[in-house]
Amino acid sequence: MVDKGPASSLFETRSTASARATESWFGIGKLTSPRDVGAVVAIVAFMALVFLGPIMTLSDTAATGDSGNSLRQIGYFLIFALAIWAADPLRRGWRVLVVPVPIVVALVWCWLSLTWAVEPGIGFRRLLLTSMVVWTCFIIVQGAGYKLTLGAVRMTLAVALVVNFAVVFAEPSVGMHTAQVNNGEAALVGDWRGLMAHKNFAGALCGLTIICYAFDARAVNRYLRIGVILLSALFLLKSGSKTSAGMVVLALLIAYGYTHLDKRRRIYLVPLAMIVSALGLMVYSYYADRIAGSVLGPTAFTGRGMIWTALVNYVGDHPLLGSGFGSFWNIGDDSPIYQYGKGFVAIVTVGHNGYLDLSASVGIPGMVLVVLAMIVWPMIRLLAGRGMRSEVGGLVCALVAFGLGHNVTESSMFARDAIVGVFMLLAVAFTDVMALPAGARGGERRKKRAAGDELMSTMRRRKRRSA
Repeated sequence: MVDKGPASSLFETRSTASARATESWFGIGKLTSPRDVGAVVAIVAFMALVFLGPIMTLSDTAATGDSGNSLRQIGYFLIFALAIWAADPLRRGWRVLVVPVPIVVALVWCWLSLTWAVEPGIGFRRLLLTSMVVWTCFIIVQGAGYKLTLGAVRMTLAVALVVNFAVVFAEPSVGMHTAQVNNGEAALVGDWRGLMAHKNFAGALCGLTIICYAFDARAVNRYLRIGVILLSALFLLKSGSKTSAGMVVLALLIAYGYTHLDKRRRIYLVPLAMIVSALGLMVYSYYADRIAGSVLGPTAFTGRGMIWTALVNYVGDHPLLGSGFGSFWNIGDDSPIYQYGKGFVAIVTVGHNGYLDLSASVGIPGMVLVVLAMIVWPMIRLLAGRGMRSEVGGLVCALVAFGLGHNVTESSMFARDAIVGVFMLLAVAFTDVMALPAGARGGERRKKRAAGDELMSTMRRRKRRSA
């Protein structure tokens, strides 16, 4: 049976002194070695680069993809090296550097796609960064462990929230959309974005912050926990990010169902709830512009219906191979979008749908492989496994559900260091280190049985002596 453990309610009563004593600011725990400190530095620096990615690459969004932010690239390389050192593979074994097979298979397909890519040079640079981000996530989690990683991530999320609030109030021209920018999206004016370059990035970050502080956060100071959740919810509402607001509510409900349903029911109901939520969000996003009556205007919601139509038409003509990884959007005059899109569709740099973007770049087989690795694989282990605590499972379930729905209207899976995509990778890594393999469960049962047999044998010997 699954170890449900105590209830994981946010406002639960903690009456005992021992329970209060286990609380800390972020649940990091005690750092016992220089490598633990190195791991925390690597995690904080990694997450900081992920959060700053949108503002660091803002000038590149109108470029052809030939240029990049060298500081960002060097930063990821240094963090990668620090993560390996902190993981200490020479002493702890090379297992800490291993990436799960489904992720490896998906990456291999992406690398193969460079052989037929429209722009293999640009695709290579984008895929190299993507691969480094993926590998770094797993090295960090496997080296530092679940608790230390989650605590450091929570600390970075709290700091990012404070910084975003400070930017909004100290420098409104930076912290809010105050002009009709971003291809004339007048609807953005007044939305909060903090230091995140766009309200959609800020909204997603707030949603992920709520999730990370809502589940498996018993070790976090209770008042800090409630304060961060409330402030994140406020910033999320002020950002006007409808996708993130809707998905965080659905993700919390789905994860709550996971933690409270018995195993037989949640195997069916949790995946069903995820699929229905994602499909509902897709239908709403597709028809929202038509409902508003302004789908043909560049100032419309985002014109997702027109963008998706162009992507569907391209995928219909290139279903197996696509354009090659990183070779559809933002590559210059050779971009396929110029043949399939008109007007503002031809000048956007993202498809606003992770599934369609992947299908267009690496074909339907590649998209399926990525979805299997990022969504299906962790959910199978989550729903069928018996060794994971329900609080951990709730967190993973919420992160996967949020990413699944968020990719209906945005693109983040295998998209370099996209914020939501990184948290989906962390969810996969958490599952990998916290789910008890079947063999381990069998070994654990054998150990318990052997211990029981030894105890009974000892008791029988004592009984014979007393007789």
